[in-house]
Amino acid sequence: MIALRYYATGTFQIVCGDDFYVTKATANRAVWAVTNALIQHLHNFIKFMPENECDETKNKLYRMAQFPGVLGAVRGTHIRIQRPAVDENAYINRKYYPSINV
Repeated sequence: MIALRYYATGTFQIVCGDDFYVTKATANRAVWAVTNALIQHLHNFIKFMPENECDETKNKLYRMAQFPGVLGAVRGTHIRIQRPAVDENAYINRKYYPSINV
């Protein structure tokens, strides 16, 4: 649970440890143990496409949204943009900054 909290919030391990009433050292060991276990199995879950397909996908995404070098995005991800000159309010998300939902 400590590791999941750390991954989800990106907060310091001491804070995660406080949430579970353990020391920073214990929180650190928990995060390392879970991270190493995930690394050992990542090839079962994360697959990258061949380089030529990566280039093709990057080009398609660039043509679609003008984001250079992007290979993919998690659905529902808000990508921060500069405030547009036209229809600025249409790009303001629920956290009150301009973004495009991909």
